[in-house]
Amino acid sequence: MGKKEQITLQESERKIMECLWNGPPMGVVTIWHTLERETGWSKSTVNTLISRMLEKGLIEYQEGEKARKYYPCYCREDVAIGETKSLIDKVYKGSIGLMMSTLVDNRQLTRGEIEELYDILRKAEGENNE
Repeated sequence: MGKKEQITLQESERKIMECLWNGPPMGVVTIWHTLERETGWSKSTVNTLISRMLEKGLIEYQEGEKARKYYPCYCREDVAIGETKSLIDKVYKGSIGLMMSTLVDNRQLTRGEIEELYDILRKAEGENNE
């Protein structure tokens, strides 16, 4: 399997992507109305962000009856993978072990989370033995 492109988003891009991930393709006005209360953005700000996201290949559009309908080019999971790798690289110098050690040392893991991690590691171990 080929290596996936690492996707990271600016905070403003994330807000628009969340809007698009949570619904069908949307026009600028719908995106603006959805985010207006939370962000205070004007319609022109949303237009500018959408234009930049189109240039970056983060979103695409289909022609609608009255206006373009925008949709994301990447699923939430692909973005999460890229942003997680970016965080680990920046904060923990690429070391997952250092990240986990930090969480354990600061008692940030619940018993349930520890069990979940054991399950994940067992699954990874099984996949690596195939």
